[in-house]
Amino acid sequence: MELITLKSSIRHINFTFVILFICFLVFAYALIENLSRPLDDAFISFRYAQNLASGYGLVFNQGEFVEGYTNFLWVVLSSVAIRVGLDPLSFSVTLGIFSYLLSIALVLLSLKKYAPNNLANLTVALAGVLLILPHSLLGFVGTGLETAFVGVLLLAAILSETVFRSNLFFARIGPILFFLLSISRFDFAIIYPVWFFSYIMVAKIENISFLKSVTSFFRRATIPLVLYTLYFLWRLYYYKAFFPNTFFAKDHDTSHAEAGIEYVVSFFKSFPFLILLCPVLLFGHHFVLSKAIKTFSLFSQIFIITYLLYLVLIGGDFMFYRFFLHIYPLFILLACFGLSALPRMNKVFLATFGGLLIWMSLAKPVLAEKYHMETLQGMYDCCTITGTKYGKILKEILPATTVISTTMAGALPYYSQLTTVDELGLTDSTVGRGSEKRDFFRRGHVKFASQEYLRNKGVNLVFGHPTECPCDDLCYENLPNVFIKVGENSCIRSHYLIQTSSLTEHFCRNKDHFILHNVSCAEK
Repeated sequence: MELITLKSSIRHINFTFVILFICFLVFAYALIENLSRPLDDAFISFRYAQNLASGYGLVFNQGEFVEGYTNFLWVVLSSVAIRVGLDPLSFSVTLGIFSYLLSIALVLLSLKKYAPNNLANLTVALAGVLLILPHSLLGFVGTGLETAFVGVLLLAAILSETVFRSNLFFARIGPILFFLLSISRFDFAIIYPVWFFSYIMVAKIENISFLKSVTSFFRRATIPLVLYTLYFLWRLYYYKAFFPNTFFAKDHDTSHAEAGIEYVVSFFKSFPFLILLCPVLLFGHHFVLSKAIKTFSLFSQIFIITYLLYLVLIGGDFMFYRFFLHIYPLFILLACFGLSALPRMNKVFLATFGGLLIWMSLAKPVLAEKYHMETLQGMYDCCTITGTKYGKILKEILPATTVISTTMAGALPYYSQLTTVDELGLTDSTVGRGSEKRDFFRRGHVKFASQEYLRNKGVNLVFGHPTECPCDDLCYENLPNVFIKVGENSCIRSHYLIQTSSLTEHFCRNKDHFILHNVSCAEK
């Protein structure tokens, strides 16, 4: 059976398709390499991965069991990479790029096989262009985060359950893909109810009894559901919390819906060509003849709508429109299936409509700034570059027992390897669940640590969001300050909160690295 399916697939591949396929993958790789920037948040995962690889467990600080991540599988994979001697940043960026290229390959191969023969190559070309043109979105593929990885798991899982279900290999790995997806991002556990509801809807359309469809679903989904239940029970045991700490650090008492609506609306304003594709996405399946494509369309529609409602509920995300990259390949494939199936569709109309879509895809993105949003380049300049630089310097010049606090919880703690209190509470349960928060909701972190808490945690140096100033014109505070030299005439300021005689002595002995303010170096 598999041999017959393989031969059938090969017959659908011709020279033009092969050239298009290779060109899109090469061009996509070149664009992603040029546009991608590693993000500071990726280093939070790497710190957990480093501690796991070193035998300390899935923790940010040794001995503190706080789930300050939502990408369990990504952390585990990064930990494996560290154990075998790989740099987690290089590994994760490479895996992210490979994941998106694999998404492109799955979309193009699916369209080539199932789109009408007379429109297949043109539909493939349109999908390929749409998958690589939104540059501002494409840059998030190689950030070191799990974004593109989640996207390819989502696409592959739904395809394996629908379009590729007749293939024995995909029929077998499909349920496992659902499980891997659900542990790649905590919020993607929504795939299970969507999967169930899709089964019920398909059964209703095909006049299959409700009981039979439920039985069929659980027969198919038993393995991933059992595995996910075991994983969830382990989380409860290990972290003693139902939700990851990130949920509490970003939660505000007020409703997030207005921010979520702004987030979704601003996304479609930024990528207006997707608005033209929405009617096709929603209704194109009515014109599809293939049962497998109809099932795929229904499943995809239910998931995309559910996911958009979820984004509204949580208020979106401050990292540009990163969350939409999860569903973008699925969105394009679904829309292209519907577009190619429209009645009286021909090459001239498809090429004209495709040209309009491509032109609209060049629109300048709109930032949803009312509730806080940052660009990829802005986040890279702000935190990744400086956090990496500062972290490496702190590791060299500070004693390993120094306790620091900062709002930059990624590269700086990762490279410094110092015990670090996250002042925004992402990796600190007391701060994340605390009452100290902003007066208003904004995307991202809304909690913050009090000075009293930092003192109780034994923090020696409080960096906040590190302030850099000239060493010959220091930005003093009316506090005990330790300025750390990070360049020829550049210093970063810290508040020397919990002072110890040994640490003060270390500062006083190493005046090439430190400048003290309101701190006494008593001569013995």
